[in-house]
Amino acid sequence: MGSVQKSIEIQASPEQVWDLVGDTGGISAWVPALAQSETTDDGLTRSCTMQDGTKFYEDILNQDDDARLYEYTVRDGVMPMTGFRGSIKVEESGAGSRILWNADFTAAGIPEEEAVGMIGGIYDRGLEMAKQKLENGS
Repeated sequence: MGSVQKSIEIQASPEQVWDLVGDTGGISAWVPALAQSETTDDGLTRSCTMQDGTKFYEDILNQDDDARLYEYTVRDGVMPMTGFRGSIKVEESGAGSRILWNADFTAAGIPEEEAVGMIGGIYDRGLEMAKQKLENGS
C-alpha cells in the first residue's frame, strides 16, 4: 500500500489557513495541478479537473470545522490507484500553523514508488502554494 504524509509550517493563524484549505470546493485555488474544482450543493462530492483536462471525483467523508480536518476518498476517474483515502488537517504550531496532508492508496497500473512520487509532488506543490498565498498574499 502506498502512503504519503506531507506537512508545512505557515506563518498565519489556524483560522486563516483553514479558511483557505478547509474550503473543499476551492482546492484548485491552492493546488497548481488542478485547473478547476467544485463541490455539489450538499458539499459531499467534489469534482476536480487537472491541468491536462483529466477529471476525477471525490467523496468528502467527514468535515469537522472545529477540528480543522476533512477526509476524502477518490470515487472515480483515471487516477492510477485504488482505495485512495486522504485527509487534510490544520493545527496550531508555535505562532503559526501546520498543514498535514496525508493519503493511503494502492497503486494500479504503475509501480507504487511512482504513484507515491506523483501524489507527493502534487501535495508538495499545493502546500507551497498555500504557504505563498497565506504568507505573501499572492
